[in-house]
Amino acid sequence: MPLRNKTRIYKGQSMAGTFRFGDRLIVEHSSVTDIHPGDVVIYRALDHGGKEKELVHRVMRMLPKGMVARGDNNPFPDRTLVTESNLEGRVSHAERGGKRIPVRGGWPGLVWAFKGHYFRGIRGWAWGIICHIGRMLYFRLRGSGLVAYLWRPSVERIRLLTKQGRVVKYVYRNRTVACYFPQNGRFGCMKPYDLVLWHEVKTMGRGAEAKRHPVPPLQ
Repeated sequence: MPLRNKTRIYKGQSMAGTFRFGDRLIVEHSSVTDIHPGDVVIYRALDHGGKEKELVHRVMRMLPKGMVARGDNNPFPDRTLVTESNLEGRVSHAERGGKRIPVRGGWPGLVWAFKGHYFRGIRGWAWGIICHIGRMLYFRLRGSGLVAYLWRPSVERIRLLTKQGRVVKYVYRNRTVACYFPQNGRFGCMKPYDLVLWHEVKTMGRGAEAKRHPVPPLQ
């Protein structure tokens, strides 16, 4: 983030929820003794390639050797401690859309940071449950064969003999949407076409003729 008249232009995601891309951060020159847990600071650290960069993160706690900082949107604290030698200053305000917004510091800043982590954790947990339930419902719907009675896309079946063995390609509108390998029972299919093809391939795998979409034996 370039220095310009004691300001920085925010770029990144580590402080998402507190700052937005393009925010102009007002930086106050401060020493370590002026900083408290919850304050947002800018300090220098080395990246994985050994190149020095500036980070704008929130101080979470004080240690004898320095201060531990972490981005409000990061799950883990920074590896580099904030010390007098790498501290650039404290962020007091952010300018956005012509408005100057005070940056929470001290105990209000810590509460803001912990609240954000708490709600992000709850949101991630809830989204994981929703995705799990959705996958279960999808697999049940696919196995039932119900969609095949409601949606009947004109899928063309092309039977090929390759070096790897026999292959059945399913083509819809000049695009291959699925492949079935009878010799080992492997079936790869793009969603949502598996909702109408899965039952057919499963029946073929049992050695029986598919009733809805007959596929002649490979020659």
